Amino acid sequence: RGPILRKHQMYGFMEMISPKAFTRLCGLLQLTVFEDNEVIFASFSEGVGMYILGPGTYQEQKDDEISNFTQWDHTFWSEIALFMNFQHTTTVCSLQFNDIFVLKPASLVQAIQEHPECCSYVYQYARTLQGRLNAQETVAEEVLSAEAIRTCSEGTDVYQLRHLSEEKMLEYFKIKGPHPGREEILAFIQSVLGPGQTPTPGEALKELERLF
Repeated sequence: RGPILRKHQMYGFMEMISPKAFTRLCGLLQLTVFEDNEVIFASFSEGVGMYILGPGTYQEQKDDEISNFTQWDHTFWSEIALFMNFQHTTTVCSLQFNDIFVLKPASLVQAIQEHPECCSYVYQYARTLQGRLNAQETVAEEVLSAEAIRTCSEGTDVYQLRHLSEEKMLEYFKIKGPHPGREEILAFIQSVLGPGQTPTPGEALKELERLF
């Protein structure tokens, strides 16, 4: 189950934060086998969590449009239902025997509750997602785009602290302005020592050590 969850950026990063929480989460995924022509979830029904559809053939019905599709990898559906109320926007049926994993909100909380850094990460991820939905920067659809997931993950404090680059560190610690020259340093020391006194190299060094 680990290789499946790692395909989603949020859970892949969660494993970096806490392998224990990630392992616990893998164990809490609920496996359900759907038969031919069995409805996985229906349009306008209340989302109960995130569905991970395995490789297989499915049918999607949205409004009056019906389409069959075959996928060769796992996909993540109705992720929004993990963090807020969400009504399904489409009906998805299984067209063969398919393995589906379901992650419910209570299971996610159970997996991370003893790991503060994971809690902070998931909370900020959810708040960022909610903000993007409210601002209509992300569409409330069944399958979130990879760009939306990446933005929500990388917008958290935990992610940014774990990915500090040299450029970002210099941005916060760089001293603005040109470095003072020898004459400026001597003038500064002389102003401290008093007018009319010319410091020797030894006095200058001693004064610098005292001041800094």
